[in-house]
Amino acid sequence: MKKKFVTIFPLTTNIHLTKDVGMIPFLFHKLYGYDSYIVSYFCTKKTYKRRGLEELFPIIDSSYSYLDNEVKGLKIKFIKDFGRFFFLEISVLFYLFRRAKQIDILNLYHHSGASILLGILYKMLNKKGKLYIKGDVNTLNLSNEFSRPKGIFSNFIWNIYIKKLDVFSAETLRGVDIFKKIIPSEKVICIPNGCYYENDVNILNFAKKDNIIISVGRHGSTQKNTEILFNALEKINLDNWKLILIGSIENNFEKFISNFLNDNPTKKGQIIITGNINNKIELQNYYNHAKVFCLTSRWEGFPLIFPEALFFGNYIISTKIDAAYDITKNGEIGTLVDFGSSEQITDTIKAIIKDQSIIEKKYDDILEHSKHYTWINIIKILKNSLIT
Repeated sequence: MKKKFVTIFPLTTNIHLTKDVGMIPFLFHKLYGYDSYIVSYFCTKKTYKRRGLEELFPIIDSSYSYLDNEVKGLKIKFIKDFGRFFFLEISVLFYLFRRAKQIDILNLYHHSGASILLGILYKMLNKKGKLYIKGDVNTLNLSNEFSRPKGIFSNFIWNIYIKKLDVFSAETLRGVDIFKKIIPSEKVICIPNGCYYENDVNILNFAKKDNIIISVGRHGSTQKNTEILFNALEKINLDNWKLILIGSIENNFEKFISNFLNDNPTKKGQIIITGNINNKIELQNYYNHAKVFCLTSRWEGFPLIFPEALFFGNYIISTKIDAAYDITKNGEIGTLVDFGSSEQITDTIKAIIKDQSIIEKKYDDILEHSKHYTWINIIKILKNSLIT
């Protein structure tokens, strides 16, 4: 009988299937023969609205079409949404009571009270099972002195949890350092987000790439802070370079862009807006032809666009989110800028336009470093930690 890998992520939508939520169980199936499932509600916009997550509407796709090709072999077990008991999903509790003994590896998300209690329940019902929690934590919100829970009862539960836990992962090296202070170090590993291509991909040589800067995301959202990129461009002669914005454009940001182009008419042919690109081959083509990738976010976890950009040899300019330190080797193969500093972005892009050798000489190192951020290599680390 095949071993079973189960990820419980109640708010799974189609887009999650090609992120860590789907890729980890999928590759345990594809590489190691596990019978892999995601346990989730059938998610619609109404599901997210009921949870107060309206801001995530743009990513909601209830088709689950990626099951047919991108993650073929991965299955979803849809459960009914019976609401919550405090912070615990009632349906998930029922599911574990019924199915825990059949699960060889249980994968939960987030460093939270819910994951701690569900993990303890699973291990009490299945002592031979393996419990893996993917922290998915924005470590910018954590103090370096992050501590274990306080109070007699909370401390009692925490001690049980630590004994039951098999593997806890953080996405960044800083996250690993923080959690090793409260979780036994042998149980904490770094599992970043990665990229995956089933077939060989022809990555262009630097000389064959175009003079393109790309930025991917929900442009105009508070988080993505794309306006500082435009503030930087206002002071730059792009010459024969282009900026390509990929992703949705918030309504209020459309007017911002229109005003910018009216004030800077010479840049009208140099700034291209594609909107959302759902075709992976088309998106891959943009990464492959670009030389520079720019992220201006105020906060992020470990954005999946980082491994994609790195895989195709893009030189990354990013605000100082934790993942940016890892993905650029602390700024050795990319540039880290202060939050909100359009001046530093201006200086960096100006220098690259003036002398492309600045990034060309780092191209091979970028491609070599990208090997750490492919799901194939990441999953090997996880599997070796879970199955010893």
